[in-house]
Amino acid sequence: MSQSQRSAADPSGEKSIKRTLPAWMTSMLLHCLLLIALILGIRAVPQGVVAEPDRTTGIVLKRITPTGEYFEGENQNREFARDTASTQSSSTLAPTLPGEQESPLEASDFLPNPSEGVGAPQAANAGGGRFSLEGSGEGEKNLDGGKVRTGIFGVTGEGYKFVYVFDKSSSMNAYSGRPLAAAKRELIQSIDSLTKLIQFQIIFYNEFSDVFDPTGSGRLFFATEANKEAASGFIARVKASGSTRHLEPLLKAVGLGGDNIFFLTDGTEPSLTGSELSRVSRRNGGRASIHVIQFGSEPQIGDNWLKKLARQNGGEYRFFRIDRLSAANP
Repeated sequence: MSQSQRSAADPSGEKSIKRTLPAWMTSMLLHCLLLIALILGIRAVPQGVVAEPDRTTGIVLKRITPTGEYFEGENQNREFARDTASTQSSSTLAPTLPGEQESPLEASDFLPNPSEGVGAPQAANAGGGRFSLEGSGEGEKNLDGGKVRTGIFGVTGEGYKFVYVFDKSSSMNAYSGRPLAAAKRELIQSIDSLTKLIQFQIIFYNEFSDVFDPTGSGRLFFATEANKEAASGFIARVKASGSTRHLEPLLKAVGLGGDNIFFLTDGTEPSLTGSELSRVSRRNGGRASIHVIQFGSEPQIGDNWLKKLARQNGGEYRFFRIDRLSAANP
């Protein structure tokens, strides 16, 4: 059938096509308008809201040093953190800083008073504290830092390590043995005053050195009760005899690294030369204070090598007359 024949057979078909085309186009146009309105609605930003730029989260640490402020963390966050910190620091500190007409801030207003100390006040009878350096050589315990003060014949020293170097030559038997007996008595009292965390060593000498060495180590010993008892037995067995050589025991004493050396002798001869005194001082290196106690029949007039020994090594010198020493046994 030809198109003219179809048209003739259905005269309403052409009109139906003409009505359908406008409706389709109208629907399509309507959908396009709705899609555009939806897109515009999503992208619209409400008035008064500022869009926040995207940032990668991370941790930034601020460090203040004498040369300035430093920030440690992700690279992309450092600049932001620096700007924020500067703004916050300025706004926070501004009210606390003095004005142009005000006096500067006083550091003493913020720092603790050093005279008050730190912590609760100590009771008047509590252990510890500072004691007078004056004494009779009996010793003081519980000094600052755990130190102990002890001494011989009133010459005192304070520290953690004590070395006793005593002459036991035959001249110490003079006056019925008074010099040696008095020396032993003072030595036992001094060692007895030490606490168990303090170290000590004893050297008796004539032409040879006799060292307190219960373990064979040749070192300093802690003042435990057992070591004190052993030291008392060692002292009691010492007998005076022989001649005198001062240098070797002194060099051995300074080599032990003590804080104080108590050097006791009744003889100025043989004296140490200037070079020998310098050798002792160099070996000591200022570590130990060498205190000198000299026994004799008459006080020494003028200077002698014993006074120089004490003076060159930061110690004290004291003279005692032999005839005035007690003859009591230690």
